[in-house]
Amino acid sequence: DGLWDASTSSKREYRRAGLHSWCQGHVPVQPWLQIGQPPGRVSPVTCPDIGHAAVDHGRWRLIYGSQSQYDAMMMLICDPGYYYKGQRVIRCQANSTWDYPEPRPACEIISCGDLGTPPNGNKIGTLTVFGATAIFSCNTGYTLVGSRVRECMSNGLWSGSQVQCLGENYSYRGSVVYQCNPGFRLIGVSVRICEQDHRWSGRTPVCVPTTCGHPGNPTFGVTQGTQFNLNDIVRFVCNTGYVLQGAVKSHCQSNGQWSNTLPKC
Repeated sequence: DGLWDASTSSKREYRRAGLHSWCQGHVPVQPWLQIGQPPGRVSPVTCPDIGHAAVDHGRWRLIYGSQSQYDAMMMLICDPGYYYKGQRVIRCQANSTWDYPEPRPACEIISCGDLGTPPNGNKIGTLTVFGATAIFSCNTGYTLVGSRVRECMSNGLWSGSQVQCLGENYSYRGSVVYQCNPGFRLIGVSVRICEQDHRWSGRTPVCVPTTCGHPGNPTFGVTQGTQFNLNDIVRFVCNTGYVLQGAVKSHCQSNGQWSNTLPKC
């Protein structure tokens, strides 16, 4: 694992100076050799083992070479909801130290940013980092549209949709219209009217996942498929001896209807 380097060409100087051992990635154990002495020995360079070193919300993983040996490379892996800050990959150097930069690399918690409080509403929760939740409500006379509870996710985004409090300055006979997000259908009355007693007519509708129900089986055939929700697909197959006339498949649409009518066999 090493080389002998004669620093001079003169036999006299050579005898006086001896040989100097050097190795890339190794430490000289016996740096000088005099004539008549046994050869020097070298040992591999090692760096402190950090594979099990404590890192807040993260750990070091070997990505190149042998554990703690010269030229080995370690990468900082952060837990979900955290991101690395600083130099992510370090290397074991010939002087038996890791090439840590300053400041040391670390795992920082992800922030989703402040959501703010909607006009005519309230928000409970001040934290904006991974795992934090925000709960919204609207003032009396206003209707909440959007997600009442939102959570800061590991990708740095808030779950759900933006909150609005509708109903500002609604007067007698004023109206509001409810709509559901894609993939959901509305159950109840979509329009409510501001009545003389300052109350809204009817009840607040609800949004439920869109489902088309079983499309039925074609005569002398069968429908293949067990899920009948939005974007689910079913296929139609005729019994032996029958030919299918019509669409061979159909998918559930956002309006709760199948895209194709039942075929014939």
